[in-house]
Amino acid sequence: MRFRKLTFIVSFIGLMFLSSSAFALQSGDFTYDLLSWQNEVAITGYTGAGGAVVIPTIIDNTPVKMIFGGFQDKTSITSITMPDAIRLIGDHAFSGCTGLTSINIPGNVTNIGDYAFSFCTSLTNVSIPSIVTEISPGTFFGCTGLTNINIPGNVTNIGDYAFSSCTGLTSINIPGNVTNIGDRAFEGCRGLSNTSLSIPSKVVSIGDFAFSSCGLIAAYFCGNAPTMGENVFLYCATGFTIYYIDGSIGFTSPFYGFPIMVSPTGKCKPAGSLCPAQKALGEDNPKLENLRDFRDSRLANSVVGRKVIQIYYTNADSINAALERSPALRAVTRRVLEVIAPMVGKNEE
Repeated sequence: MRFRKLTFIVSFIGLMFLSSSAFALQSGDFTYDLLSWQNEVAITGYTGAGGAVVIPTIIDNTPVKMIFGGFQDKTSITSITMPDAIRLIGDHAFSGCTGLTSINIPGNVTNIGDYAFSFCTSLTNVSIPSIVTEISPGTFFGCTGLTNINIPGNVTNIGDYAFSSCTGLTSINIPGNVTNIGDRAFEGCRGLSNTSLSIPSKVVSIGDFAFSSCGLIAAYFCGNAPTMGENVFLYCATGFTIYYIDGSIGFTSPFYGFPIMVSPTGKCKPAGSLCPAQKALGEDNPKLENLRDFRDSRLANSVVGRKVIQIYYTNADSINAALERSPALRAVTRRVLEVIAPMVGKNEE
């Protein structure tokens, strides 16, 4: 008898907790949970028509501070405005909102859940709050319209698939505090084709296929060699090269199957957006390939040559500024390079 009574009491208590989540409260277009012990409201669903959605600041005289979900696959939503007090965005919260073009993520948000904005294909720009320390797995997976992303400086971990298949991204800046880059984190970001990537010095681990199918032309490592998974740079551009700072440890040739070189700039990034040869000849001039080959296969193989390369890139910005100021100097430089390039090409001895 005592056992039956105890079972009843436990079942009754369980039913009370179950009822609070099974029968969600409603306010306008939103369903919600009232978390009275925290004096917070968590949004759990949305039943509106879409368009520009404004999440209320207060419901039931209680501040709205969390979004557990409820917007997944709501393709008619075009924008989301959240209250400043929001501190958490749950897993898959806005996944599949293909019509979503803009969203404000309030500065108080500390946690963004797994796949929270995945397949939001119309998003073009997202600013992540500075207090976020981790990009969760799949957060922006498949956001093909995303062209720019600001990863905060406090982020230490970029999760698996975090930006995978963001084909519109044309550049990425990995902050200096990042220590781990997950499996396939940037896989398939084809907009990065023919660009270079800088890997911060604190990175100790890069996961499988992390930058595969990105078409990168180079990766510059700022510190010692990290532990790398399988096929990290699979399907990069022909001639893809890994650069490291002289004195760094752990780099052997080839490095995971790719050629390596001491950074010609003495830094863990290329100099400027254009080198002077590109500035003078034009970015798409085929003669640039001859000059690159001369740099990599000849100059880089001698102490004097490497010094010449370092001086060239160290002063690239000032040379570019001079070329910009003087069209006559740029024209003369172009003519000289057009004569020299065929002479130093890989087929010329």
